[in-house]
Amino acid sequence: SYSIGFTQTYAAPEVLIFNVERTKAHKLLWACAHVLKDGGMLTPDAKDDRILNNDYQVIFKTLRVSAYGEYLGTARRYYGSKPFPAVVMFLPDREDRYPWEAGYDYIDVAEALSIV
Repeated sequence: SYSIGFTQTYAAPEVLIFNVERTKAHKLLWACAHVLKDGGMLTPDAKDDRILNNDYQVIFKTLRVSAYGEYLGTARRYYGSKPFPAVVMFLPDREDRYPWEAGYDYIDVAEALSIV
């Protein structure tokens, strides 16, 4: 799942979420929209405690431009020739580890890691 319109509306990156059930992914994107609406920003490579409950923090990683064609087709049509940034949201496991850390045990995000 991913957002469309964050760049146009909030001057923020579009957000992609991998391997999370659609309803939950949309709730996470809605939480991002609320952060942006309130004047916040989504900063790549920094822990962000405004999206999840229970003191868990997400981390956004910048999507490689070379992946836009395969992963952001609808957003590319929406923006046309205008450039737009995009990030991938990564969720921690129950032990607060991220996919690039040893012992991570939550969602399979190997595909997402390969495009950031």
